[in-house]
Amino acid sequence: MLSAQDRKTIKTIDSFIFSHIDNRENYYFKEGYKNFGILLVGFCKWVHDQNEKNKAKIFFFSRDGYIVKQAYKILYPREETNYFYVSRRSLALPSMKDAKSVEDIIDSLVLPPIFSIDVLLEALNIDSKRVKSELKKLDINKEDKFKRSTIKENQKILEILRAFFDEIVVNAKNQYHVFSKYLVQEQFEGEVAIIDIGWHNSLQKQIIKMMDDNITIRGYYVGVYKNAHHFSSKNTAMGYMYSYGNKMNNQFKTFSFVSLFETMFLAHEGTTIGYKEEKGKVIPLLSPYEYQKEKNSLYIVENFQKGALKFVEDYKDNNLSIRLNSNICSYKILKFGSHPTKKSIEMFENISFENYKVHNIINYNKKSLYYFLHPKEMVKDFYTSGWRVAFLKKLFKVPFPYYYFVKILCIIFKGEQ
Repeated sequence: MLSAQDRKTIKTIDSFIFSHIDNRENYYFKEGYKNFGILLVGFCKWVHDQNEKNKAKIFFFSRDGYIVKQAYKILYPREETNYFYVSRRSLALPSMKDAKSVEDIIDSLVLPPIFSIDVLLEALNIDSKRVKSELKKLDINKEDKFKRSTIKENQKILEILRAFFDEIVVNAKNQYHVFSKYLVQEQFEGEVAIIDIGWHNSLQKQIIKMMDDNITIRGYYVGVYKNAHHFSSKNTAMGYMYSYGNKMNNQFKTFSFVSLFETMFLAHEGTTIGYKEEKGKVIPLLSPYEYQKEKNSLYIVENFQKGALKFVEDYKDNNLSIRLNSNICSYKILKFGSHPTKKSIEMFENISFENYKVHNIINYNKKSLYYFLHPKEMVKDFYTSGWRVAFLKKLFKVPFPYYYFVKILCIIFKGEQ
């Protein structure tokens, strides 16, 4: 809830934007300038203030931390910061190093909802061509598809993991050894502060679990979900827009356009899939950038981010003296995503998003009449949309508080996350 002073400050920001924005720029640049820039400013200032108390080494985690690192450098050019390549997938294999059973392997796996045998073997660093004969004995074909949700009951998958269990553990220990060297190489040790978009903060827990007492980590995140205490301690991880159940309305608003929100932070590079040692140096291995061929999506994201960073520059150059808080700095971007205009939907709906499969950010690919006649298809496409409020607005086309409908669904089916 905004206070009267907060609303007054937002009006001051609006006046600043009106007087500084370059109207010759394209639509996406201007939307980034108007809606995203102030969030980057507020988040970076908050991270700086928090870390002033502890003076830890700052590490921006790859992909989602990239745009934040750029903004931080604009605001605090003399501070030393680091960019750290890591992902859930890159930590999955090394976290299996102490596996005692097939179940331990399964619990650490990072797989899409539907996966092939090649995807599974790649995650375990096993060459599928080399084990072709073993797969044939188990009557497993390359075309076979498996469900992540039933993996523990799938006898074929269990047989594969049993057959290659020893090799998996060896691969895990090797990858753990290389990752440990990467930590030393990047001086990721002692007191460190990590910066990421957040949500569950599982990377923080994984690193702490693997490295025992060698590292003390404080996590500073854009947002931390209510149930994130399962992944990290409240004492070592904090969220800017919301944290562990406080400001739940902000969490619900983010959820209504979560994939679009994440795309706004995304670096233009593939995710980290592992590490290799080459000539005495550890090099992160990246997957191909999923949007490399999606020229329209690249254009939108690049210009949106350029506009946001230009706002950060203008804010810094003009020494705008206003008292900021997270409610003020998140207000415009949360309104942009949770209560979208017809214009913003039209301009952003074709941006691509990969959630194990690339599709439009609004997975609305059929006519409204078809959806009404096939409700199961409607529900499926709604839940696979990364901008759920916009999906509903395109579907029903009438004025309605769609965000509140999404919020109710979130409470019922997501257990308030």
